[in-house]
This record gives sequence, C-alpha cells and structure tokens, in this order.
Amino acid sequence: FLCYLPVMQERHVDARVPLMPAAEEAMQLSEMSGRSQATERRARVMSEDAVRNRWTRQSTNSLRGELNALDSYSKGRRSDARARQVLVRHIFVALRVATWTVVLYSPWIIWPWGNIWVDEATDKAKHWPLAATYVNYWSSMVLQVLFSVHANLGTTVKLTCQGVLGTLISCGNMVFLNDVLGSWLGGGAANDRVCAIYADDGSCSIYQSTWLPLCNNGSRELAQSGAFCLFNVYWAQLEFAGFCKMLFVSSNFLFIVVLVLTMGFDDNSRMFALSTHVYFIMAFLDPSTLNFMRFPTLSFSYTLMTVPVGAAAAVLMLSFPTQILALNDAEELARECVGAVGLLVESLPGTTAGLTRQKAMSTLEETNTMLQELDVLIETAWFECFDFAGRGARRQRLIRLSRALHACVRRIPATHHTAEALDVEDMAFLQTFGAVRTCSSAVRDFLTTASEDRGAIDAAELADSAVEMMHEDFAVVRDELSQESCAFVFMVCGVLQDSLLAIKRYEMEPSLPPRKTFLKRLKDGVRVISQHFGLKLLDKASTHPRFVIRNSISISLAFWIGFIGLYNVIPAYASTPASVVAVVIYTYTGASVNISLSRINGIVLGKVIGTMVQLAFGVQNAGWVACWTGCTWGIVAFAFFVYLHSPQFGYVACLAGAYAGAAVLPAGGFRGPNNNMVKSDVKRDLFDNIAEAVLGVLVMICVDLAFSSRASNQARQRLQRCIRRGAAYADAVFCSDISGAPKAGTCEVARRDVLSDVAALAKLIPYADAEPSMVSFKTPLYEKLHKHMGKMVSHLATCHWAVVVRPNCVTDSYVPSAVTSVVASTNSSNILTEEAFQPLFQRVQERVASMLASVKLLADYLTRHKQEEDHTADIRRQLQGRLYTTRAIKHVNATARDALQDVAKILRIPTRESQSESSDGESRGLRQRLREHLPERVQQFGEQVGEGARRIGDLVLKENIEGLSHSGRSESIDTEIVDEERRQTDPEQAPAELEEVFGHLREVAAQMARSCPLEDNSCRVETIILQIKSVLLEIQQMQMALMEY
Repeated sequence: FLCYLPVMQERHVDARVPLMPAAEEAMQLSEMSGRSQATERRARVMSEDAVRNRWTRQSTNSLRGELNALDSYSKGRRSDARARQVLVRHIFVALRVATWTVVLYSPWIIWPWGNIWVDEATDKAKHWPLAATYVNYWSSMVLQVLFSVHANLGTTVKLTCQGVLGTLISCGNMVFLNDVLGSWLGGGAANDRVCAIYADDGSCSIYQSTWLPLCNNGSRELAQSGAFCLFNVYWAQLEFAGFCKMLFVSSNFLFIVVLVLTMGFDDNSRMFALSTHVYFIMAFLDPSTLNFMRFPTLSFSYTLMTVPVGAAAAVLMLSFPTQILALNDAEELARECVGAVGLLVESLPGTTAGLTRQKAMSTLEETNTMLQELDVLIETAWFECFDFAGRGARRQRLIRLSRALHACVRRIPATHHTAEALDVEDMAFLQTFGAVRTCSSAVRDFLTTASEDRGAIDAAELADSAVEMMHEDFAVVRDELSQESCAFVFMVCGVLQDSLLAIKRYEMEPSLPPRKTFLKRLKDGVRVISQHFGLKLLDKASTHPRFVIRNSISISLAFWIGFIGLYNVIPAYASTPASVVAVVIYTYTGASVNISLSRINGIVLGKVIGTMVQLAFGVQNAGWVACWTGCTWGIVAFAFFVYLHSPQFGYVACLAGAYAGAAVLPAGGFRGPNNNMVKSDVKRDLFDNIAEAVLGVLVMICVDLAFSSRASNQARQRLQRCIRRGAAYADAVFCSDISGAPKAGTCEVARRDVLSDVAALAKLIPYADAEPSMVSFKTPLYEKLHKHMGKMVSHLATCHWAVVVRPNCVTDSYVPSAVTSVVASTNSSNILTEEAFQPLFQRVQERVASMLASVKLLADYLTRHKQEEDHTADIRRQLQGRLYTTRAIKHVNATARDALQDVAKILRIPTRESQSESSDGESRGLRQRLREHLPERVQQFGEQVGEGARRIGDLVLKENIEGLSHSGRSESIDTEIVDEERRQTDPEQAPAELEEVFGHLREVAAQMARSCPLEDNSCRVETIILQIKSVLLEIQQMQMALMEY
C-alpha cells in the first residue's frame, strides 16, 4: 500500500511546466528498491497509523499547492488578467481600423486628386461613369467596410461574406426587374415620367411618375388646386398600365422582404439585404433620376464599389502589416484551458474540504467561460483557413482538444455536489485514500503532455498504471467507505475515466478528415458553408412567424411613408425610414423600446457628428484638412473600441461610428474656401436624414407595440415549456430502455431541448423585467425557477450517466452510439441491469411527474395573474401542508444535528473505527448518555417553533436517536418524517416508500462487490440514490419558491 502512495509536490500555477507524475515516481522507487513480491505485500500491510502520518505530511503540501493554484482563478484574478489583455488588443485593433479608414479617405484628403473627378464650377461629379461611381458611392463603400470589420480576421471575413451575400441578393432582384423584365419595366419609373413643373428656361424642373403620381413631393405641389389627393396620391392622373407596373414592383418588394425575413439568414446578411433592397427599389420608383436608364445602373455601381472594393478593404485592414488571427488567439486560450482543466481534475480528491471545493467551483465557472470563448474562436477560425493546409490542421486539432476538455469538465459539477454530502469523518478517511490523488495527478499530466504533443504515450501508460493501482487500493478500503463516500469515489473515478478516454481519443483522431468522393465533398461543403454562414432554409422557432409578420409590416409601412413623403417634413421617394428599420431590426421577437431608441440614437449621433466635422473642416486648406483627418481618425477609433469592448453598447457604437465615417465625407469633395452653397445643402440633407430616421423608428415602435408579443408573455410561455420538457426529460431518464443506444439518443435530445429553453428563459428575463406593465413582473420568482430547473436537469443527466457508465466505456455525446453500446455490452457483466432499477425509477418517475405537474399549475396561475381556481387552491393547500411542515422539520433536524455534535464533543464520542471495535456495553452507555442530553436541546428549539415542531422533535428522538448516535448523519430524516406525517393525515395519498426501494437496492448491490469503483454496484447505487434525492429536492425548492407568492 505504501508503494502506491503519491509523493505529492507543490505544483506551479502554470500547467505547461513539465512535472514528474506521482505514479512514475512511485514506479521508479519500486524498481530501484528491487524488492520481491513478498516484500511489497509486507509494505502494503504496514501499520495504518504510519501510513496515515506519512500521507498527512504529504497531503499538507499538496493541499497548499492546490489552493495556491486555485487562487489564481478565484475572485476573478485570471479573468482580470485576460480582461487586460483583451483591452490592449481591442485598443490596438481600433487604432489600426481608424488608421486604415483615413487611408481610404486619402483620395479626398488630397483634394487635387478629388478634383480630377469633380467639376470646379458646380462642385458636382463629372458626367461620365467612372467619376459618378467614384464620387457618389465612396461613402457607401466606407460604411460597408466599417460594418464588416471586427476584432480578428476570421470574424471580419465572415461579416464581409455575409454583407456581400445580402448585397448580391438585392442586386440580383434589380437585375430581374430592370434587365429580365426590361421590355416592360426597364428604366424604372423614370422611363415613363412626365414633366410636372417647368423652369423659366423651358426645361423640366420637377418630374411626375405615371406609375403612381403624387400630389406633392414634400416641398412643392404637383397637383392642380382642388384635386382629390388621398394618401398624397394624385388619383385623377393615375393610369391603368402604370398602376399595374407599380403593383407588380410593390409585390416584388414585399416578396423579397418576407423571403429574407422568413429564411434563416444571419442577422448581418439580413440587414444588408433589406437595407440595400429598400434603397434600390425606392430609386427604381423615383422618376427624378436616371439611375436605371443607362449603364452602369445604380445597382451595378453600388455593388461594384461595395462588394469587390469594400470586401478587399475590410480584409486588408486585419491582414496588413500583420494578420490578427482568431486561430492564434484560440491556441493561446487553449493552453490556458488545458491548465485550468488539468487543475480541476487534479483537485477532485481535495474537494472533500469546503475551502478547496469553493475555490474549485470558482475555477470551474471561469473555465467554462474560457471554453465558450474557445469554441467561438474555433468557429471563427474557419473563415481564416476554410479547413485547408496547415491552418486547417491546426483548427481540427483545436476542435478535438475542445471536445476532450468539455468531456473532462462535464461531470465535475456533479462531483462537487456529491462532495457536499460528505461529513467530517468521510473527509478525514478519504484523505487516506491516496490512490485517487495519484490517478488524478497522472490524468492531469497526460492531458498536459497530450496537448503539447510531447511524451503522450509514456504519460498514457503511467495514467493506466495509476488507474490499476487505484482499483487495487479501492479493494483494500472498500468496506470502510460510507454510503456518501462510495458515491463520491464513484463520481471521481467516472470523471477520471471519461477524461482519460477523451484524451486518448484526442490523441488517436487524425488532424485532417480522410479523403472523400467528389459528391461527398460537395454535400459536406454545402452543409459546412450553411453552418458557418448561418444559413438555414427556414427558421423553425415557434416565435419566428410573429417576427416575420411584425417586421414585414414595419418595413413596408415605413417604405410607403417614405415614398409618399410628408409635406414640409420629409421629401417624397425617401428610402431612409425603411432602411433605418432594416438596420435597427433585431432578432428578439418581442417589443423592446429601449433597444430601438438606443440604436436610433447611434444612427442620429453618427450622422450629426460626421456632418459637423464635414461642415467645420471640409475646406481646401491644409490646416483644415489636417483637423478633418484628426477628427475622423479619433471618432472612428473611439467608436470602434466601444463596439469591440462593450457588450451593452457595442452595436450602438458600431452604428454611430459607421454613419459618422460615411457622413464626414463631402459629397463633391472638399469645397472651395468661398463656396457656401454646399453648406446649406448639407444642413438640409442632415435634417431630412434625422427626420426620416426618427420617423422610421417611430413606425417600428408603434408596430411592435401593436403586433409583437410581450416579453413577459414569452417568458411565461418559455417557463411553461421548460417545465413540460423537464418532465419529458425525466420520463426519458426513468422510463426508457436503460442499457440500449436508443436510450442515450433520446435522453440527449430531450436534455438539449430543455437546456435550450432554460437558456432562452435566462435571456428573456431582463427584457421582461424592463418592460413597462400594469402588473409587476415577478423577476425573483423566474430567476429561482430558472436556477432550480437548470440544477434539476444537471442531476437528471448525472443520474442517467451513472446508470450507463461502464469501465473503459466512452459516454460522451460526440461518440457514435453504436460504439458506446458495443463497449458497454462487453463490460456489463455482474453490473446491475434494467430490472434492478426499474422499480425505483418507476416510483421516482411518478413522484417527479406529480411534483412537476403541481409546479406547472402554480406557475401558470401566478404568471397569468388570473383568479385562483378551486383545483389550484386545493393544490396550494396540499403543498402548504407538506412543504411548511418539511421546512420546520429541516430546522429541527439541523438543530438536533448541531446538538448532537456539541454533545459528541463533550462526551468525546469515538470515531467510526473505534466505535466498531467498542463493546456492546459501551455503545449502550453512550446511547443512554445521548438520550439524557439531546431531549433538552431539541425541546428548547421546539418551544420556539410551536406545538407541531415539538411533536416532530419527539418523533426525531424516538425513531432516529439510535441511528444518529451511531453514524452522526441524519439526511434521511426529512423524507421519513414527511412520509410519516402524510400517512397519519391521509394514508391513501401516502407516497411510495422510496427508502424501502433504496434499502433493497443496497442489499442487492452489496452482494456483488467489485474491485473497480465503476464496477462496484454499491457505489453505483449510492450515486443514483443521491442524484434522485437531489432531483426531488430541486423540484421541492421550486414548489417553495411558488408558495412564497
């Protein structure tokens, strides 16, 4: 036994420093000693006191090292260090983007270059195609570039591709209208226009459309005095042929809007598609311009500037002079994750202590955050390599490593939960079980060496040897373990096995996928592109139809208000109202005035600041141009930094920076020193843009309030679905086939469904809390139900895992089910099967279904704010009778337990080992002394809680005093006394005796003891029992939360 004890050393916080594994050191000591097998056997049976004394000295240093290592993750220390690194990186990227933006403006900053394309007499672009493209759409290109750039090259390429996709959709639609249907619709409304007002020289000053003539254009009357003008339409001049064209184009506009909103496009693609579609259609209907009468058309010129030029500029910003790669950030973060996960695995045996467990839980929270960031970076890195060549191999390696790390930490929260059930004697005894610590250290070393591609084979052999040693030592101490200790050892061994198998799988999988046929590659390519670009044929979310209807109405209504205009407010044929709605639109299906107002603030702020800089410094003077350049650089740098670094105001800052960057650019280049005509035009355009943007957002808010579902209603519906799917998941865990592969697939699907609803509920709660309402939203209730529902799902998943896990069996979800079933079938001998657990699971399922039904009913009553029905009132009275009594029992039970500990200290109650060796007479004397002291303590507390609590206290003393004095634990008192009280009040409604089933399972499991913890049925049964009790406790906590209202 001594040969297998680990010689623990203080480990450095950085997991990348190579250390000698404890198992390797033990093997070297054994080989150098050259002792025979008899000598080793004698060493194993050394005095237990000497072994424990040595282990105590070694474990002290080990515990100190673990606490020092865990300290680096607790209280946000590691997150603070990473936050500083992210801050520096974001500042660097913001300054780089601002510098490149100024470089893009260089043709305008050096005004002689700009004047090449500008007529000096009129300050307007010369009438030839290249000049018009160069002057009129340069600001649009800069706007698209600033919308597409992000913190790294991968995200920039992704946003750029999505923007290009959205622009091409709208451009393709214009090709269909103007070219395919050119014989009928070619040239747009300008091809069929008539002159409405003539100038003094006989030329036409204002044109009128024959498709849908207007009474005024926002500033001038176009209809005759006294003409019938409903909705600003000049109905007397309306022609049937023109109206048919208008009706077709309007139908096409609505069809594209509904199509883009219905299909599962990414938000960025949807925004670019809708905004450019609104802009193109409005220009197609405007009779005053010849945008579609000659080549290049408006859509062609716009697409030419924004797609190839804008995309190249956006990618160049993050590529030159050095590439800012998400792949490099992912590899750096992966090294940190490996160190954190290895530390968590190694600290598992030490989590029996409360301080170590708290620090480990804090480290686990930080590790989960880092793993989520790692997954995002890995997903983004696909756009940097498209899984080709060396970068593709590096990304595939990171994917496999991320899977292994997730498998390592998946069951660690359940292990921490199991450690909370241990008492002081269990903690002290498990500290002497050094083989578990040796194995956890070996697994950590294997993870570290495998991630660094050095000596993984030797580390794997040492880890396997450590596992074998742990099995041998478990056989020695098996009879000394309590029920809670069995569950803890089972969970620790299960985590170590899952970690070991996940790391081996990481080592065995190839870096690149095998060669495939052309058709297979084509099919996989379509799937991968749709996955990474966020493309789906349809969005199947239950709230998506309402989202489509609401936003289609908003965009269409804003479009037609901009088309007809408002006299003396906004001009006709204005696309800004509908374009702003397309930009401000968000995927959240409810109405949120705060989001809409904050985003319109960003648009207006950007336009105002950009126009101020243009008017103040856009003059052909070296000093003013230098000021213009500095202001532009500072505005873009600050806005882009806030966009990257602030999750709350990021998109608002993006809108402000992008629109400011586009507004600072003078339309006709830098004006001459004495040219004041341009100033008045710019000021008028600024007012029109602000008025149009505000009008569009007002339309959107009104439609949202009229047609969108309230956030509180969505939260209530999501909560109901969480409870319903939670019950379905419990049915899948407790009722389906336990040993087969279909069971694993059904449970995994049910678990993902309920977790998706739990995550969606967490996102809805802040919106519902901020929503104005006549009845206050019960935020604390929703938060409590959300927390306990998540814990219940976690306990159910652990219970299912405890049933199906087998020695050397992979249980991760990414492993094919066929492999899992085959491996499980080869290692399932002498392990409890479905027949043994079926009686227990059947009764547990009935109780869980009943309890969740009451939770669902009460939650529906409380969240609907309706009058309580008779059935609901009966359920509430029944729960009051149970839960309030249970709460009093817990209080009495805790006091009795405290009293027992105090009396034990006074009477110097011996430990478990000495108790087992004491005589029956001494035990009887001890119980007699306890009977003399405990009633006083419990009676004192009973006087405080009333007559009912005193009866419970007497019941505690009468029925359980002997068990309390012997074991020092009383976790099962609550269930027993509740069942006793219910049998006395209503014998017909008494619950099934779970404790009897627990006892039967323990008896059956005790007859099939094994040397391996994962094969030992007693350990498996205790783990399942603990998880079942935890599930019932979480549901009871939900009931208690509902009873508070």
